[in-house]
Amino acid sequence: MTKVLRSGDEGPWIGSEIRTEIREVEPAPVEPLDRREAWDRLGRVDVGRLATSTGALPLVVPVHFALGGPDSIVFALPGDTSLARAVAGGVFAFEAGGHDEVADAWWSVLIRGVASPVEMAPDGPADFAHLRTGGPIAAVAGTTDIVHGARVRSALELPALAAYLTGAIQP
Repeated sequence: MTKVLRSGDEGPWIGSEIRTEIREVEPAPVEPLDRREAWDRLGRVDVGRLATSTGALPLVVPVHFALGGPDSIVFALPGDTSLARAVAGGVFAFEAGGHDEVADAWWSVLIRGVASPVEMAPDGPADFAHLRTGGPIAAVAGTTDIVHGARVRSALELPALAAYLTGAIQP
């Protein structure tokens, strides 16, 4: 059971009475994506969120990325920085998501893996062109050991999507 405020209700800060109704709330339908579908969705976007740890504190930053193969992802990080050093040689988590206009569904893919530094040639593959920003960058390739993805039909169901993905990556 959940308490739901109805549209048009005024809050107690205005001095009016709150009207509520009690109704059953169905669990949000979360549709898991298999690994191939998850990887396919990642290929549709080029920015995601990279999570790592620096100085024993969590850090989540937006990064450009490219898929490096069936089990690898490449991140472009600012040159010789503590972020690049923290990610290279360490474990990471990565998330990217979006809205599929055709299916009218929200999706998210969560990856966990181990990263290592790589050299990126100036005339490297076209798939990596958006990673070359003109400034110094550190390219870091991550080998993925866990990939989970899922989709939901409504933005209101995004908390259920997060709950599913969080539970899915528990060791």
